[in-house]
Amino acid sequence: YGILKPSDTAGMESRVLAAGVPAGTTPTAGCTGSCATVDGTGTVVVTATSDFAPITLGFFAWMGIDGTVTLTATAKMRVLS
Repeated sequence: YGILKPSDTAGMESRVLAAGVPAGTTPTAGCTGSCATVDGTGTVVVTATSDFAPITLGFFAWMGIDGTVTLTATAKMRVLS
């Protein structure tokens, strides 16, 4: 979606949330470079961040983790339009 509509950051973020991500996920989207030129040098970057609290907190405590792990996924792709 974002490679065809790089200026619609709200649309990209709503597509992330519609993809079945866990509740509380925060999406961010943007475009860097030349995003208005066909076959330009623009790159769409979409990131989803979510905090995960495992049930087995004791297992993670010995590793120095406070019980919440922040998970992040990022996708980058060149703009097509």
